[in-house]
Amino acid sequence: MQEGEIEILLVEDNMNDAELTIHSLKKHRLTNNMIHLKDGAEALDFIFCKGQYENRDINNKPRVILLDLKMPRINGIEVLKKIKKMRLRKRYQLLYLHHQEKTRIYIAVMNWELIVT
Repeated sequence: MQEGEIEILLVEDNMNDAELTIHSLKKHRLTNNMIHLKDGAEALDFIFCKGQYENRDINNKPRVILLDLKMPRINGIEVLKKIKKMRLRKRYQLLYLHHQEKTRIYIAVMNWELIVT
């Protein structure tokens, strides 16, 4: 890993859930190279180096994206669709945490390799 490399991108609008996730990651010493974003629009800007992230090196991609599916502005499903449309899915390991079977099936149909808990 190079200096400044982002290991984990956490996209979560609920601060309680984000703090719980960050606390768990800190417990296992996994937060040194992590960024927390609060909605799908900001996540897309980060991934595609747009808006406030236009100067970010697009080659400095996160190793893992922890993505909430229900968020304001742009939801997690739309983020996944945009990543797939741009053929970037092979560059990212995606972990989604969700309990609704309908969503799980929908994402599976999109041909994603998923880690589901």
